[in-house]
Amino acid sequence: MRNFFENLSYKFQGLMRDRYGVDQLSKTLNIAALVFIILSLFGPLGFFRYIALAVLIWSLVRSFSKNKAARVRELEAYLRITKSVTDKFNLVKRMIKERNTHLYCKCPNCKAMVRISKPPKGKTIRINCPKCKNSFEKRT
Repeated sequence: MRNFFENLSYKFQGLMRDRYGVDQLSKTLNIAALVFIILSLFGPLGFFRYIALAVLIWSLVRSFSKNKAARVRELEAYLRITKSVTDKFNLVKRMIKERNTHLYCKCPNCKAMVRISKPPKGKTIRINCPKCKNSFEKRT
């Protein structure tokens, strides 16, 4: 029985040689397909089954593809999109965590977030943006 699984493993390795394989985008597509399958189980939402099938096929096509350059471009685009979302999420998380010690202000000129030590309440402070060197006032 052990030889059967070893032979199967070698055959699968041979099949995957020179193929792209599984990456972060493929894993996300598989999770999305699973979510669509679960949604399709509820009453009149059966059309999610077809969406899940399409997403799963897309994930398998990506995994078994030999066009590595195209798959890398897809992955880079995906990572660019997710990076902007995760950066915003991490900023909000930091703002909540440091709400007692720091103040975050948006520069009116370049829209960058500026982090300063929290001054006493009721004071007007002058803030210099490190990105565009613009100076602006903020009432605390």
